[in-house]
Amino acid sequence: DVVGVHGMGGFLGTIFVGLLADPAECASSSPPVWCANPGTVTRSLYQTWVQTVCAVFTAVWCMGLSWLMMKVLHRYFKVLKTHKDQLKTHDEEEFDEVAYKMEGFKDLRENYEEQQEEESTTDATASVSASVSQQKWGWGAL
Repeated sequence: DVVGVHGMGGFLGTIFVGLLADPAECASSSPPVWCANPGTVTRSLYQTWVQTVCAVFTAVWCMGLSWLMMKVLHRYFKVLKTHKDQLKTHDEEEFDEVAYKMEGFKDLRENYEEQQEEESTTDATASVSASVSQQKWGWGAL
C-alpha cells in the first residue's frame, strides 16, 4: 500500500523531525558526543511548525500534480477499467496471455459470483440456496 506506507510514513516522519530531533545543546559549536546530528536541526515548536507546513504543501502539491497527470492521461489513453476488466490480470487484458496461474483465486471468485447470483433470486430459491451454501461450505452445524 503505497499511500499508507510511504505517504503517511513520510508525512508523519517529516513532522516528527521537529518533535524528535536533537535538543538545542546539539546546535552549539561543541556539541555533546551523544548528539545524533550535531549542528543540524534541533527540536522546537517552530521547527515542528516548519515541518508541518512543508509536509502539507508537499501532500497538496503531489495530489494536484497526480490529478493533472491523470486528466492528461485519461484524455489519450483508457485509464479507468470496468469491474470485469479489473478481475482479469493486466497481462491477460493487455497482451492476451496469462503470466500467473491463479486458478485458486478464480475458483473463489466463481464461487462468490455463484453465491451472489443465488442470493439475488426469489425468496424461496434464496432460502434453498442458502441451505445449499451452508452444506457446501460446511456451515450447517452453526
